[in-house]
Amino acid sequence: DSRERHLHNFERIFFLYLPYSKYSIKEIADVCITMWDIKHANSYVVNFLRDYANINKDNANELLNLFYDKNVPVRIIAHLLISLYNANDVEALNKAISLKESNPLESFIALGRLDYRNEKDVEQAFNAIEPIDYSDKDISSEQAYFITRLIEHSNTPKEIKEKCFKYLIDLIKQGTVEIANNVFHHITYSLNEYEAEKYNLLWVYITKTKNINILKHFFYHFKEPKYIFDFIIQHYKSRPSYQFPIHNFRDGLHHAWQNSQEKTKDLILDLFKYDLAWAILGVKIILSQSLEIYRVNFLKLEEKEHQINAIHSLCVNPFAIDKLLPVLLPLRNSKHSEVVKHLQNELAHKVFNSYHETLYELIKKELSDSKKDKGFLKPITEALDKYYELKKLKTSINDLDPIENEKDLMELYYRLEREEQAKSMKDIDKGEGTFFQFFGKSVIIVRGNSSKIGNGRIFPLATIQSSMLVDRNAYINPDLFEHNLNIL
Repeated sequence: DSRERHLHNFERIFFLYLPYSKYSIKEIADVCITMWDIKHANSYVVNFLRDYANINKDNANELLNLFYDKNVPVRIIAHLLISLYNANDVEALNKAISLKESNPLESFIALGRLDYRNEKDVEQAFNAIEPIDYSDKDISSEQAYFITRLIEHSNTPKEIKEKCFKYLIDLIKQGTVEIANNVFHHITYSLNEYEAEKYNLLWVYITKTKNINILKHFFYHFKEPKYIFDFIIQHYKSRPSYQFPIHNFRDGLHHAWQNSQEKTKDLILDLFKYDLAWAILGVKIILSQSLEIYRVNFLKLEEKEHQINAIHSLCVNPFAIDKLLPVLLPLRNSKHSEVVKHLQNELAHKVFNSYHETLYELIKKELSDSKKDKGFLKPITEALDKYYELKKLKTSINDLDPIENEKDLMELYYRLEREEQAKSMKDIDKGEGTFFQFFGKSVIIVRGNSSKIGNGRIFPLATIQSSMLVDRNAYINPDLFEHNLNIL
């Protein structure tokens, strides 16, 4: 490994030295041709060819002519043409276009990587793009890359950009699914200054392929959060269920929050201005962040109906009410008395039916010692007291005691277990097993306070713990609970 690493370093340094060496053009050509087929050295040859014309344009042209005579792989010629044009050799553009007659793939590889100097050169290159290839995945992919580069180039006139977007639509619609995937890959990681057009291309692609896996990265470079919210809303509208896969948009939402937080907050709040189904979507977005939540201020919702909608949707969520309390409890300061009353009722209901003292203590922790907050807490305290009374009543009824009701079943279980143990011990006595088989084949007995994976390092043991509050009704009757969620 050490020798191979040193060899790679030597080769890299050698190609950095090569443009300034005293080697003849023929010797340089032979080096490039020989090293081209060596996988790890291929990138060194490419870097050399791309830089050579900037260092010595005359030698680069001489090397190009020699490559033509030697019938070398056309990709080598394509990289040298890129170098020559970017070093202001105007003839290199014509040569790149002329490659199309014998090898359209290499021609588009070259044309897609030229740094066009003016509008005239852009038009000349654009005129060489037709016919669009809808059958060869490699050629169509390079055509798509070439088109996206033309759109992004500052010297490309508006009319050509509009035609380029039409070409991208045609490539997605008329090409195979594999071609559509390749084309959209280029779109995803480019066109960042053309968000409206890029968003339109997303719909064309989704309509063609139904592939929503690309959403994970697609919105990551958008500056305007309205596009990801529009797509989420349109997608949710077609399938308004609590099981809506918001995780597909997690990275895009995080990017929107990081780059345009106020606009993103407003778009989240807008979801609570309609019926409860949309508010549920809003809660899913708030909770979609990996470790925290997206903190929005529901007091910015002016209408009391919208604030009540927020309370109901936050409280009906089956889990993580502890995370939601920081955005829920500020509504106790609403200017609408009906909102405050509704919040008290919802929290009291959750304390009595679902979370009991766990939620009560969390609420109490968030409140101050002010007279106003003590008054807000009073009906929630009463709900907890009623829960304790009910619990005491249930405990006093023996018919509800599982120890009494299931005593016979438990005795049967332990009797059967002892019989199995006795049978295992007999097998051991007969030599048909080992003592450790008594415990089961998967048992591993260990000592110490460290761990190791394979031949890796030894690490001290550590405790990793995570918890989440789950609504009691979600596991007592999960089918009914989810049904109620999905008809909201």
